[in-house]
Amino acid sequence: MSLPINAARTVIESGYQPTPGGTPCMCGAPLTEHAGAKGGGGNKDTGCKRYAPHPAYKLAEQVLAARPRFRDDVKRYLDEINRREQATSGTGVRPSDSGRCRRAVQYRLNPPLDLVRDPVDTSAADLGTAFHHLGRLADAHFYKWVQHELPVAIPGLDAIGHIDRYDQILAIVGDRKSAGAYAWEHIGIYGPRIEHWKQAAVYGYGMRATGRPVDWIEIDYISRVDGDNEVFTEPYDEDFARSALGELQALSAAIELGVDLPRDGRGPDRDPICDRCPFRSHCWNIPAAKAAGRSPQGYTILGPDPDAAKIEWAASLTWEWKENRKEAVREYEATAPLVAGLPDGTYGKWVITERRRRMPDHKAYFLAVAKARQQWETSPPALRGEFQTWLDKIELPFRVDVWTEVRPVRVAKQTAMEAAA
Repeated sequence: MSLPINAARTVIESGYQPTPGGTPCMCGAPLTEHAGAKGGGGNKDTGCKRYAPHPAYKLAEQVLAARPRFRDDVKRYLDEINRREQATSGTGVRPSDSGRCRRAVQYRLNPPLDLVRDPVDTSAADLGTAFHHLGRLADAHFYKWVQHELPVAIPGLDAIGHIDRYDQILAIVGDRKSAGAYAWEHIGIYGPRIEHWKQAAVYGYGMRATGRPVDWIEIDYISRVDGDNEVFTEPYDEDFARSALGELQALSAAIELGVDLPRDGRGPDRDPICDRCPFRSHCWNIPAAKAAGRSPQGYTILGPDPDAAKIEWAASLTWEWKENRKEAVREYEATAPLVAGLPDGTYGKWVITERRRRMPDHKAYFLAVAKARQQWETSPPALRGEFQTWLDKIELPFRVDVWTEVRPVRVAKQTAMEAAA
């Protein structure tokens, strides 16, 4: 159906502005001049039998109300995509809950009566959804045999899973993930998180349950920082898939039984899982902890009025980790000189790089100011002038920090090197 572009333009050029009377009908009369409680009937004066909004006026109203904003419009579009997908997912534990905080899943499916959700920055999730959507468009254009956003029922779970991509010829179940700086670093060192493999395996199990072949599972990561991309593929393992599904089924059963599940995050300001959670204030008693002058972790784990035994346990644990950190720092400082000055390069699974950084030297500046102050104070008052004049002559010095960085070769690169060997 074509839009009445020229007619809408004529309407706007005539000076038309939307009114409370509603969009004019095809007969020319506004909505409020038509019969019926909602104005959907006819109009005796014009001979109209039933209200029908004039498409040119309706389009003109949409144009006049529109305020295009790239960020807002993209978010609105992505929100619509997410709502459509969630509407077909049903309720209950889902494959993507693999590795998620069990307490958060509990609150999502069985929220307490006094639960108040916290605001959450969705920008990272929005970008991830955008990557997913672009991937679907690319698959549809280039790979006609690849299905995307494929719904699949998972045995033993109420919710419906959605597979990002399924290669019908190679029998690959693929899952796409976007990663921020911290997650991308983790993937480079350790490879895909085990929970991501579990999620893909459960999808594969669901596909096999429908009689469709699954030989491989694949995780496709894209960096939200620079758009870099790494793909990991493993053979489908039925035992691994059954184990991963069993964990989700146990989680579902526990929630149905009303079991109070443990928190899997370390708390606000200590764990990204908690910082991005809409249930963090309720879960960690943030308002009550703040009122008591304590940390959310201490208030929640030890209780509002901990006894001496609990305080002793917390003190002991804190001391042990402090000593462990001191020992780790001593060992690092003792071994770091071993690689200092060595040529940059890749040595087996390790990359050595000399790093340099120009930084303001605040300590040297402070010493220079202190020296100038001493000289100013010992100078004859008639000759020394204002101290600000002395300060203005002191420039902030800079230093060059030099250190040798040791990092593992990214797992994806290691795999490629081993395959080429």
